[in-house]
Amino acid sequence: MEITIYQITVQSFIEVGGIDYAMVVDSKNDILLFTDNSKAEDKYNELVYRYVSMYHGYEEDNKVICDGNSKTTIIYHDSRKSFRTYISIQPKTIL
Repeated sequence: MEITIYQITVQSFIEVGGIDYAMVVDSKNDILLFTDNSKAEDKYNELVYRYVSMYHGYEEDNKVICDGNSKTTIIYHDSRKSFRTYISIQPKTIL
């Protein structure tokens, strides 16, 4: 029997001196699993709203990019786009 789970991942990146670094992922708080699509979508939207609220408006040039096909939102935290957070939701089928 196949089961579909929905994985939400929150990961931040920072660019220093032209080198892109991934910040440490806290597996307890930054990777969330759901068996119900609607609950996963609600949590995804809540996280996007929280991160946008925290950083949007901090600088006028902040950008929020949503890619509906891959269900990924990228939130830039500074005008140079050197600090950003990706929030994604991905369905995974397991046996």
